[in-house]
Amino acid sequence: MDKEPIRLILLPGVYGTGLMFTPLVDAMPEKYDCQVISYPVDEVLSYSELTTYVANQIPQDKPLVILAESFSGPIALMLSEVLGDNLKALILVCTYVTNPHPWLAKLSRFVLKDRIVARKPSRFMVRLMIAGFEMDDELLDLAFSIQRRVSPKVFRYRLFEGMAVDVSDILQRTSLPILHLYAKQDRIIPRSAQRKIKKIRSDLKSVAIAGPHYLLQTKARECVIYIKSFLKSI
Repeated sequence: MDKEPIRLILLPGVYGTGLMFTPLVDAMPEKYDCQVISYPVDEVLSYSELTTYVANQIPQDKPLVILAESFSGPIALMLSEVLGDNLKALILVCTYVTNPHPWLAKLSRFVLKDRIVARKPSRFMVRLMIAGFEMDDELLDLAFSIQRRVSPKVFRYRLFEGMAVDVSDILQRTSLPILHLYAKQDRIIPRSAQRKIKKIRSDLKSVAIAGPHYLLQTKARECVIYIKSFLKSI
């Protein structure tokens, strides 16, 4: 007998629009019901508030798997404690469970000003730090347009949330199967953050893929291979 269809809930990175999931959704087989959840672009919400916001948007009519990218990793783990038995697994991508840059916390009040985070970075810096040099120009233009949609105050607050969060205890106590994908050339989330996830849950399936922080955007088909295999195993 075939398994009941799975709904894949996609939680986005720090800008929170979900628009950058297009390459992944296009590469996923049609049998998987992908639901992209976006966050408000002009409303300041904490991790806890975003968790409630997301939970209220997730139907409970079929088995669920949450895929969380970067900033949303802690939200996925927090959801594991509030959603019911329909939640079957988590997929964590290029993310963290505690502040991935502890040194930045000391400088944040000086460098994370609204006027600074609102500045448009150069295309070269975005490719170097986030997108990689393989991302096509059309997708890169989309990334720039997304930045303009999100309030600098919201973006800044989310950065502070990332520096204050600690969901390592949730990761340790959850019994959900977890697929952990991370990018070998990630210049945003350091390898130490990925090692910490693996150390806390040594039983999870951890996969390193050659690519930048925008792994799901530049290596969508490769990521889908591991995602499909994982979904079949749960």
